[in-house]
Amino acid sequence: MNDPGAVDNILLDISRRGLPIFGVLELTHRCNARCPYCYIAARPPLPEMSTAQVKRAIDKLYDAGVVTLGLTGGEPCMRQDLNEILTYACAKGFFTITLLTNGTLLSPQLIDTLSGFPNISITVRMSVFSCEAAVNDGFMGVSGALEKIIDNGKKLMAGGVEAAVLMNALEFNLAELKKAHLFFSEMGFSFSVGYEKVLINSDRYDLGPMVQSSFFLRFLQAAPEPAVADMLGLYRANLNNGYLHQDLCQKLMTSIEVFPNGDIAPCLSLRSFPVGNIVADDRTLSEILNSSGEYQTLKSLKKSDIAACRDCQFVKYCTICPGLMHEMYGGFLRPPEQVCNLARALHDFSEHSVYACNV
Repeated sequence: MNDPGAVDNILLDISRRGLPIFGVLELTHRCNARCPYCYIAARPPLPEMSTAQVKRAIDKLYDAGVVTLGLTGGEPCMRQDLNEILTYACAKGFFTITLLTNGTLLSPQLIDTLSGFPNISITVRMSVFSCEAAVNDGFMGVSGALEKIIDNGKKLMAGGVEAAVLMNALEFNLAELKKAHLFFSEMGFSFSVGYEKVLINSDRYDLGPMVQSSFFLRFLQAAPEPAVADMLGLYRANLNNGYLHQDLCQKLMTSIEVFPNGDIAPCLSLRSFPVGNIVADDRTLSEILNSSGEYQTLKSLKKSDIAACRDCQFVKYCTICPGLMHEMYGGFLRPPEQVCNLARALHDFSEHSVYACNV
């Protein structure tokens, strides 16, 4: 089938029947880095599944119809059995596999394993915070981090594996986003920018100023053009697409997250909303999900169910995050402030930016 839109519709239809197509396994909450804004480090760590239990979780995800698998943490390379887990997952038959890591602990053995499956699409996505070593390494709390990320990325690319970097936009690195995009792209890395903040209130790092409309507007002005074009394309699709009647979040239909202890949630932002446990329950993943009344109710919600959104002039620019709603307010009927602020910034940028008008 050559029409990507038709493929997306088929996959969405499959997921509406309780069959997620994107699965993420959070393997550990341990990490060698000390990034002060980390939402995982701000919570007590969860116990970890054994190697056998992780393999069982992979089996259940695959049997449920998941075609794209992500392996993340914490830092997944902290697990001594990661090579065994990767080998098992790569041989399983998923279309794509993504390893999300800070990139500093990738061993030659792991790189060789990832390079040994040329018939599937494998990406290693590494987190960076600057293209200046002193700034990046200081924020991560890992000496020589940027050098290791670049070196390991080059080895991955030499083995036919896509090496990607994600740079989360924060106040201290906002001015260098375009510089970093050029820096990494010229070496062959895929480059993306993160702008959503999972944990806002933290004793370790105050993200409050970075979820305001003024920050998001400056982000849109400072971000590389491909990132801005992707954002505006996503939000402009809402304009003539019955945006009030859209699902609250498409990820509720298409994804599933498994935490280190086996708990299941629709996504990483909904870690306080477990709907079952993938190893403690002998039922299939589909049976677990379809038997959860709370999960099915959440999937049925539309933007129009949120009273504050119905008459909002910015709703057409808005993608509401149920995870943030639940994290901040303990429910799903009040939009989180940062989502409203981002929508307002997108509106202002789209209305007044010459570049945006030409996207």
